[in-house]
Amino acid sequence: MKKVIAFVHIVDYMNMWICKIISFLVIPTGGILLYGVILRYVFIRPVAWEGGVAWLIFVGFSLLAAAYVLRQDRHVRLDVLYGRFSPKRKAIMNAVTFIFFLLFVGTMTWLTIDKAWWSVSIVERSARGTFHTPIYVARTCLALGSILLLLQGVVEFIGYIISITGHKVEGRVE
Repeated sequence: MKKVIAFVHIVDYMNMWICKIISFLVIPTGGILLYGVILRYVFIRPVAWEGGVAWLIFVGFSLLAAAYVLRQDRHVRLDVLYGRFSPKRKAIMNAVTFIFFLLFVGTMTWLTIDKAWWSVSIVERSARGTFHTPIYVARTCLALGSILLLLQGVVEFIGYIISITGHKVEGRVE
């Protein structure tokens, strides 16, 4: 059981620190978009690369943060009945519906890894614009984010099972 708890803590902390680090990518994304808007509307000199670079950064931080969002229980959920359940009943519901999560995120992980591998092998770039945005970077971030989300999902499932049995994992990252 100690190894399971250690695994839970490692995945929680890893996802927390990755999210903290990538959260700073919001600043350059905003700066790039602001730069593009000022050039386009104030100086009437639009830049072709601004949208592609902002998209690339956004893809990176949005999926890489998904695992931490799952840990914080901030994903969208239909809360009509779920909000009225006891903590144990919520854990049972989450454990039962985990199979759907596993099917979706497992498939997504498999497909994104396959596409990222292919994309990196050909150094895929966008055919549009003058900058030719490196698509392989975004695909690699998608694959890494999918892996992290899958790991966090497994950790959450372990937490549900432990909660159903009446125990608690001490020291989980909040």
